[in-house]
Amino acid sequence: MVECGVNGSQAVGWDGWIYQVLSIPSPPGMLVVIPKYEPCKGPSPWRRPGSNYCRVTSSYGPLGVELGISRWGRARFDPVYSTLMPYLEESEVRECIDPRRGLEEAIARGDYDVVRLLEALEAEGIRVSQLGLTGSHALGIAHGESDVDLVIYEGHDIVYRLFAARSTGPVDANLGGVRVSDADFSWRKGVIAGVRATWVPAGHRCPPLRHYHLIPQPTGKARLALTVPPGQDPALGYPPCALSEEGVWIVSFEFNLAGILYSGGRLEVDGLISVDGRIVYVGVREYPGSLLASGGEVD
Repeated sequence: MVECGVNGSQAVGWDGWIYQVLSIPSPPGMLVVIPKYEPCKGPSPWRRPGSNYCRVTSSYGPLGVELGISRWGRARFDPVYSTLMPYLEESEVRECIDPRRGLEEAIARGDYDVVRLLEALEAEGIRVSQLGLTGSHALGIAHGESDVDLVIYEGHDIVYRLFAARSTGPVDANLGGVRVSDADFSWRKGVIAGVRATWVPAGHRCPPLRHYHLIPQPTGKARLALTVPPGQDPALGYPPCALSEEGVWIVSFEFNLAGILYSGGRLEVDGLISVDGRIVYVGVREYPGSLLASGGEVD
């Protein structure tokens, strides 16, 4: 059995598919995954020795993920989340490329973009021990247009500020159905030392999702006006979450909303409310919802 539960790990199944692993709490022996690549014939920019791969999920927003899961066709109903979940049994995993292994192997291969980026980050005080690697560079299938996808184990707030300062400007993020206003996503995607890079956290630190069997079920839609204090550490984990002054947790399954939750402020939140009324979920495949600055308009 392969241990593969770190956010940003990539699992290669016995079926030949490659999956992105998410650190969402799940039943024992199960991984929450996004089907990412399937084996395919013909030309493809993504190749490993003896195999070509085609992208299944083109974007990680709720609607893009839903399309990828539908193509995969193997989601299972989970009564805790009250929805179909993309679960992969650990016994179905042939190989796991966790972020630390992915980084070590990219360095050993002499991956130029990865090495150049690491040197720039070290000059800013970010140690290699704080980092991992996911995506095509970790798999060894990167091509000329591939970003370097970092996984952050420590110093999320430092990396947040570093990327925001080095950004080339607002990023046109595909949020897959989630509506937002007054948001700049350049805090997680930018150009550093000439290398296009993006980052995700290595794990979740969201208190209401700490224990799988105790996760409050979503039961219906709700639109709430909430005030979020800035600088909350769990907002930079995955799934990002923040506690409002009203005592309601906002939990997002779309990581690009982490910056809004971390910045805080008065927000209008449209999502699925838990049965006890203490969590509102946004970025859910069945109902993406919205996160708007109070009084904000959506174009």
